[in-house]
This record gives sequence, structure tokens and C-alpha cells, in this order.
Amino acid sequence: MQALPTASLAAANPGMPYVGGPEALLARFAWNVPPDGVDRSKPMKVFYADRYGGNAIHRNGGGARCASDGTWQIKGCGLNPLAGIDNDGSIGRPGTTTLAESLQEALWSEVFQHALPYGSTRICAVIRTGLHDEQAARPCDRVLGMVVREAAWRPAHFQRAHMFRPAPEVAASLPSDTERVRCAVAQLDRLLPVPIDCSPSEWLSWSPLARLNAGMNEMVRRFAEQFAAAVAKRLMHGTVTASNICLDGRWIDFATASALPGWANYVSCLCRLTDEYLTLTQTLATLCFYIGKYFPVPIEERRGLPQPNELVDTYVGHYKSSLDRRMAGLIGCQGVLAQRVWDTPDGRAAMRQLGQILLHLGTSGSSRRYASPILDSSTGTYDVLAILDIIANTSDPVADARLASLIPSKELRTQLLSAHAAVCAAMYSLADRSNLSLRALQRLVCLYRNKAALVEPLFYRDRMNIQLEEMAQDIHDPGQFNLEAERLWKYAGQRARLLYKDPDGFTCLLWCADEGELVYDALDDMIVACWSGQRKRFTWAEFFDADSLATDVTTCRRDMRAFWGEHLWEML
Repeated sequence: MQALPTASLAAANPGMPYVGGPEALLARFAWNVPPDGVDRSKPMKVFYADRYGGNAIHRNGGGARCASDGTWQIKGCGLNPLAGIDNDGSIGRPGTTTLAESLQEALWSEVFQHALPYGSTRICAVIRTGLHDEQAARPCDRVLGMVVREAAWRPAHFQRAHMFRPAPEVAASLPSDTERVRCAVAQLDRLLPVPIDCSPSEWLSWSPLARLNAGMNEMVRRFAEQFAAAVAKRLMHGTVTASNICLDGRWIDFATASALPGWANYVSCLCRLTDEYLTLTQTLATLCFYIGKYFPVPIEERRGLPQPNELVDTYVGHYKSSLDRRMAGLIGCQGVLAQRVWDTPDGRAAMRQLGQILLHLGTSGSSRRYASPILDSSTGTYDVLAILDIIANTSDPVADARLASLIPSKELRTQLLSAHAAVCAAMYSLADRSNLSLRALQRLVCLYRNKAALVEPLFYRDRMNIQLEEMAQDIHDPGQFNLEAERLWKYAGQRARLLYKDPDGFTCLLWCADEGELVYDALDDMIVACWSGQRKRFTWAEFFDADSLATDVTTCRRDMRAFWGEHLWEML
């Protein structure tokens, strides 16, 4: 690859600064494959193409516009030898990404990193290449960029690229795709995630076959947890395939990602929100096929290899169980609290019933392709957010009457209120055993419930795209663009932490900004302010009634109240 002297830093991840600063980052990653060929009289550097298979890479042999140095991967650096040719003999893809697309990837990487239990592949920087695509129809698409992201193993690395049609001039120099998969599968047991209840030393002492089976089960458990969390938080990847998810559960590639206003049957590129997990069942079956074909075990042990039907059943079972718990958590039973309720037989039964009822309510009605910038939260038969607001903040006899217009079926209302009461009883029975006062637990549950209904409009896909495209088109000064892009990147991360991050212990994040964060600690029934380098604790009365707070804390209190809504603080 050739050095890009026109490149500049469009944005660096505020949460993971690159050692050495912008100069070192550009020296390492500001390289590309020139569209008109490499000039060998100029400086060159060797990077590696990321070769993989699967069913969503068209005629390519892997990441056709990516290059890796083993630790980090550059996306949008021009076409590499893995670019396949079309039926007419041409390569119909440019191998680049626009600056707006690159920044969109960065923002969604940060959102999913905070929102999902196993996060995403992190992006450390977005580079403005200084190159332009003058053939692009829209001005915002003419400004090109590149993403620098973590390299990661994906299921696609262990699958054939059957449709790959390399250009004739590179076909003879490429190793056999069959041999590539054979070598990759032979290493799979060392690359799979380690189960959470297994120590590293114990893991290394196991046989390759034992590691393979345990690692595959841990992988599908993580896949299931990721999808269940995303559905409950109304987040959609949009195109999860064998090459868009990592072996350790992280998500990657976010061109179709979006937040949604509800749980209705919004349809993305491949499927509905609540069916997105099913897109991986074929991936798992295909992976088992290649394991059966290439994993090196004695013939008498081959019956012990992962079986596709069993692995898919394990995955689906984990998903449904996790989704029941996550959906039931929408009433305010989250984090450690949810786990402790789930660990009791009666609590688990109640959460399963409530989760399934809420999912049924959310997904009833016709499917609809989601389209921004206006997303209708009432799409579907039932408005689940309105239903949750009623059952969480109204006594049961009154709740039934208020629900009648939203849920006409008396039987369904009775089932919902009964399951809700059972989960609440299980939650509040834990107060004494968890060293929580009943009032503190009620506050915590109320905070969790109200947070589940909040949304950040920036995270609606088309709204984000419009804003980023306008930035790329209108801000020509690289320095000004850098400031605005990093501000937006930081804002996305802060909002994702505030809205989606699973709580630690019996706490709830109330607000976060550049200066610090505010956290409710239910064990002490106090608000903890980690602000401007100081840590202070306040009672509710002190925090909301006192006028003696520092000016910056008073400002954040005002912003926090506006974000959550004044009605919440009146209830608390």
C-alpha cells in the first residue's frame, strides 16, 4: 500500500486515545491502494487482506476494501486482491467509504460498546483521506474517509467463499480457499471464547475437542445474550451475518444499525427486529459443517464434534431465556436485582410469563419497514411504552381500567397485571436480604423503568445519517470538522452509557457529561456526584432542594431533570 500524504485525522475516539497522538496514528494507518495502481518509486508498506467466506460477501473473497496489520484493520483503503469480478468481468465496487459512512461506523461502535453485554469492535480513529469521488451523485458522498478498527475473528473466517471470482491477474497467486478453511478450522478451539466459569489454566489443560465444544457453547451463549439485550433496548444491527459478528460476541459493521421507538415488527434489510437472531442459525449450521469436515480429531472421536441441530437448539434456548428476563426487566427489574429474582424458581417463572406477554404485545400487528426521520412509536397493535407507564405507576384496580383502551382483552390484561404483580413481589421480597430499604428499592425500580422508555433521536439511523452527511458536505475545514466529529463521538458514547449500559450492583447512572457523572446508589439511598475531579454524596433532599450546590453541579442537575422529565422527580 502507498502512503496518503493528503490524509488528516477526521476524529479520534475520545474514549481510547492513541499512543503517540495524531502524527503516530497517521504514520501507521494513512495508507491506501491507489485506484490507478501503486507507484513503486514512492514509499510502500505491507498490510494483509482479511480473507473469509460466508453468504454475504457477493463475489469477493473477504474484506475487499480492508487491510490489516494484525492488530488493527483499515476499512475503506481501496480495493485489494480479494475484490471479485462481476459477470461482465468488471469490479463494480469502489473499495472506499465516504467520510460520513466512516463516522457513522465510529458512532455506532461506541453505542454498541456500552449498550450490549459483549460490546463491539472498537474504532480508534476516522481518517479523512483527502481524496474525492467526483463521480458520486451527492456532494456528501464525494468526501472519502477510512475507519481504523480492531481486527477480530468471525465465523466467516472458518467458512468457504464459494462465489469468490478473483481477477485473473491475482487468481494464480492466491492460496486455495479450501486449504485456507482447513488451516483456520484446525485452530478454532484456540480462538473461541473461554467459558465464564473456567479459569485460563483449566482451559489450557483441556483437550482440543473439549475446548472446541465448550468454546462453541460459550460463543452461542454470547450471541444469544447480545441479541436479547438489543431487542429489549430497541436496538437493531440490521444485517447480522457470519462476517458481521465476532467469535467473542462483539458486533461489527454498522451501516444498517438503528435505534427503534418500540418493539413493533420493524423490518430492516434482512428481517424483523425480534427475528434478527434467527439470521445466525444457518451460520451456526454451516460452521458445524466445516468443523465436521476439517477439525483434526481421531475418527473414533468424530461423533463428539458439535452437531448443528444441538448447537442451534442451545443458541435458541439461551436467546429465549435471556429475552424473557430482559423484557420482564422493562418494568424496572434490571442488573443484579433481575439476576437475583431470576435465580429463584418463583421469580424466574414470573419473569418468563411477564417477558413473554410484553413481547407478544410488542410484536402484535403488521410488519413495517422502519423509516426515519419520523418513526411512529404506535406501530403495531399495542403501545407497549404507554402500557408500561400505566402498570408501573398505577395501583392494580385503577390500572385495569386505564389499560382497557390499550388492551381490549380482559383476559390479556389480567394475565399482564398478575405477572407484573408476581415479579414486583419477588423484587420487593429481596429488599431486606440485599440490605436495601424498601424506599430505596422503589426508587431504583422507578429509575430503571423510566430509563427503559427513553430514547436518543440521534440514534435513529436516518437522523444520524442526515446529520453526518451535512457535516461532511458543509464543514470543509479539517480542524473544524475534527472538533465537531469528536464532540459528536463523545456525545454518542455518553448517551449510550446513560440510556443502555447495564447497571453495576444496585446503582443507576443518572447523568454523565464531560465534567463527570451522577449515580444513584440504592444501598445508601444517596446520589453520588463524581464531578470536576471531586466525589461527593448527597441525600435526595440535599441534591434536589439545596441551592448551595456548585454552579456546574446545579447546571447538570437542571439538564438531568430535563432529560428524564419533571414527572419522574415528583414520583421519587
